[in-house]
Amino acid sequence: TQLSSGVSTEGGSNVSDRNPIEIRSAFNVARQQGLTLSELVGQFGISKSTASLWAQEVVPTPGGELRLQGKQGGGLAKMLAYVQGPDSPRARKCASAREKTFLEGFNSNPSLEDALCAGLYLGEGTKCHYGNCAPSWGFTNSDSELVRHMIEWAIRAGQPPEGFRAYVGVHPEDILTEDDVKDHWSSVGIPRNKIKITRGRSPTSSSKSKRRIPFGTCSLRPVGNGVRLYAYYQGQLAFLAP
Repeated sequence: TQLSSGVSTEGGSNVSDRNPIEIRSAFNVARQQGLTLSELVGQFGISKSTASLWAQEVVPTPGGELRLQGKQGGGLAKMLAYVQGPDSPRARKCASAREKTFLEGFNSNPSLEDALCAGLYLGEGTKCHYGNCAPSWGFTNSDSELVRHMIEWAIRAGQPPEGFRAYVGVHPEDILTEDDVKDHWSSVGIPRNKIKITRGRSPTSSSKSKRRIPFGTCSLRPVGNGVRLYAYYQGQLAFLAP
């Protein structure tokens, strides 16, 4: 059976008694919230071709877009699908793991502290891509308190307390010892033996910086689980920004 608007009833849902305009309106809301084509087909009993056509005219909300990314899998899943085929066990496992973690973040009932960290990461977090692989979580800042907040967030998201490393860039004009710098950054939760310090080349006298950051800029990275943490962050952000 097919409605006058072109809505078919395949999928098992009895939509023949519903107003086509109401169906289309409800479809638009559902798509804006991030439902996938398969979910829309099942919910509204329409054909996949109709769902695809209608979806092209709907712009998801920021939260809906993040939910779609989490449900559909990201760069790593796509890369594996390209190499091994979309139905390969590894590609399916990767996409399934990211979806599960996304939903864990979405259903975690984010606290005010989580909301602060999600907003901070949205503005200043590093969304690392390695070739075609999925984005990995990381955060770079010179403010140790902000770095501490992000470490605490990652621990709440399931990262082991010892599971962090950092690369600290120190300006060549700053004369603190490496021990001073390591003491500073290890105080916020980064294992001291996983802090690597680098110094830039000394500038000429005419280009010396007036801005001093004595403890350098910290590039925080997780030891493993980077893709998982990023998917968890996406889930929380989708919950906070529907």
